[in-house]
Parts: sequence; C-alpha cells; structure tokens
Amino acid sequence: MRAMARAVACGLVFAAVGCGGATGQATGKVTRGGGPVPSAEITFASATDPEATVHGASGPDGVYYLSYISGGGIPPGKYKVTVAYYTLRNGKPLPDGEEGAALRGDETKVVRHAVEFERDIAAGSNPRDFELNDGKKGTE
Repeated sequence: MRAMARAVACGLVFAAVGCGGATGQATGKVTRGGGPVPSAEITFASATDPEATVHGASGPDGVYYLSYISGGGIPPGKYKVTVAYYTLRNGKPLPDGEEGAALRGDETKVVRHAVEFERDIAAGSNPRDFELNDGKKGTE
C-alpha cells in the first residue's frame, strides 16, 4: 500500500515538471548602446504554453541566467521576451543599491521602459544577449 502511494506521489511530481523532458537554460547580457543594463527585469513567456513563463533580472554587469521556476530548465519552444528597465523621469539611470530599488515603485519619479524580442529556446544551453536598441518598444 505504501509503495503504491509513493508511486502515485512520484507520478504527480513528474507530471508537474513535464515528465522529465529535455529543457534549456537561457544566459546572456542585457545592454543598451553597448553598455550593461543592471537590474533589468527579464520575462520569457512561451508562445504556446501560458504556464511556461520565467522571470529573472540582470546583475550589475548586465548578465542574467534563467533556468525555470524549479531550476530544472525552460521548456523548449518559441518565447516572447520582455526586458524592462527603469530610468529617472529626466532619462538618467536609477541610483545603485537600495536607493534605486526604492524608487522603482514611485511612478512620479521613474519611468519603466519595456522592450520586446522573440527568441527560440532549445534543450541545453541558450546564449541570448539583448541589445535594447535592437528590440521592439513594448506596450507596457
């Protein structure tokens, strides 16, 4: 009886993560005008599966790494990628650290810019850099 319960529980876990199929990881750098964009918000949204959406952020050097919610990988397929970054209303970058993070929620002082791309993700490693000047201005 316990063996049967464990088998059912394991089956549910495998079903929740896609039965262990091949997955991919996306890594790269976010730049604007060739320079790194720190703290950019990156969203990969599957074109075919609304449940397959992955979020992340770039580090101080513009580098990001996404591997999925559980760390097991991103399902292969076509993705709409939205990269968002913030500036002060005068166009200057946000201050570093906690001061910049605190300003993000104040729409009277900052502007959120969204840039969209389309990318394919395959099983395994997927280097995907994003130069924001090459993307399509987002609708957000």
